[in-house]
Amino acid sequence: MSLTCSPFRTPLALLALLAIGLTGCPPSEALIVVDPTSLDFGEVLLDQTASQQLSITNEGESPATVVFQLTGDGPFEVAIDGALNVRPGDQRLIFVEAEPWTQGTTTDVLRVLWGDEVTEVSLSVTGVTGQIDQDEDGWSPPEDCDDLDPEVNPDAVEVCDGVDNDCNEVIDDTVDDDGDGVFACDDCDDDDPINFPDNVEVCDEQDNNCDESIDEGFDADSDGYVSCVDDCDDDDAGVNPGASELCNGIDENCDGVVDEGFDDADGDGEPFCTDCDDTDDTAFHGNIEICDGIDNDCDGDVDENGNDLDGDGYTTCSDCDDSNGAINPGATEVCDGLDNNCAAGADEGFDEDADGETTCAGDCDDTDPAVNTSATEVCDGVDNDCSGVADEGFDVDADGVTTCGPDGVAGNDDDDCDDTDPGNFPGNPEVCDGLDNDCDGAAEDVSDADGDLITVCDGDCDDAEPVNYPGNTEVCDG
Repeated sequence: MSLTCSPFRTPLALLALLAIGLTGCPPSEALIVVDPTSLDFGEVLLDQTASQQLSITNEGESPATVVFQLTGDGPFEVAIDGALNVRPGDQRLIFVEAEPWTQGTTTDVLRVLWGDEVTEVSLSVTGVTGQIDQDEDGWSPPEDCDDLDPEVNPDAVEVCDGVDNDCNEVIDDTVDDDGDGVFACDDCDDDDPINFPDNVEVCDEQDNNCDESIDEGFDADSDGYVSCVDDCDDDDAGVNPGASELCNGIDENCDGVVDEGFDDADGDGEPFCTDCDDTDDTAFHGNIEICDGIDNDCDGDVDENGNDLDGDGYTTCSDCDDSNGAINPGATEVCDGLDNNCAAGADEGFDEDADGETTCAGDCDDTDPAVNTSATEVCDGVDNDCSGVADEGFDVDADGVTTCGPDGVAGNDDDDCDDTDPGNFPGNPEVCDGLDNDCDGAAEDVSDADGDLITVCDGDCDDAEPVNYPGNTEVCDG
């Protein structure tokens, strides 16, 4: 490295520089350091181009405008258009190229100028003909794109260094092990195809978009915990692994246990504050509901988890016949021989007289226990055996009047006094036959309308005229 504080190269200037070397350069706003101050391109094939880098660093306190000037007409060229602006602390790299057109060694001087200062860089190149391998890597130009670097040739392995190591005109095109379309040099994780620059970030504990941040944008409640890692409720900032557990049925600290550390009298794993029955260890949230008359899962419903085979809304826990949709605890009991409402009895409410027979079984009078299909018919004006006929068997002569009469009480005037003769019954007209036709207790009780004390049966030929009767004295009266 060479530091030049003055552009002069006279002996007097050198003495001045020596003095400066003892005391240091005079104060300058910009201080440009050029490295190296000598570039030897070695052997280069005629009409081929070789290049080398030149470092320009500003170690001063103010920016500087740097220009480049070749002193001769040699085969050298600076690969930059115009001046170079260098800020304090910056380092800039430029390429100097050599393209010899004659055999032998050619030299030149590159002057680097800024302000009133200048640094000179000596240049040399040797033009040759034929194939050469200056870096002895087994390859020569033009196949060897940098014949001064043995690590650069078509057989070299491309590495992430900003150089076309394998001379395929692509820089840093290393392998793409994960097949995501991004070379390893630019891929933050070349073993995983879901991680590469500009990918969409998802919540998976990985840096999917290679921005050096993991799972950004997946903390909805801004509590510092993301849902895919450890926040069991990313909508509630009070629920995360760092929260304190409260007795409220919520797993605030995301440890998988609800309300740990609070009293649990029945030892079922659920504290009193949320347990619907802390005296029964078969009742707690999350338990499986069974048919036992207990709200096992604390959801407010009892035995709701049985099967409902007939689809009537009642499960096997309470449905006494789960194969018949018309039979369930909510059905109305009807008189059909079935326990429609599952009240532990068929046709309850349809045997009011408690005679053991319901109305649907044939009891024609459910208010009288003496009336049913099993009762014995008696003469009482009632259809005792529910045959549809009252006092059947008690009107042998079929005159329409039973032995107990319409009032069903034997011994009254309405009884049939002779149930063997259809001509004798109450209300029947009395005839002269020596029988009690009207059952009034007297035979031949034919009326004596004219009061002559002789009835029709006694021979009264005119019971409307008291002067006409058998045995009366005949007078001449027509």
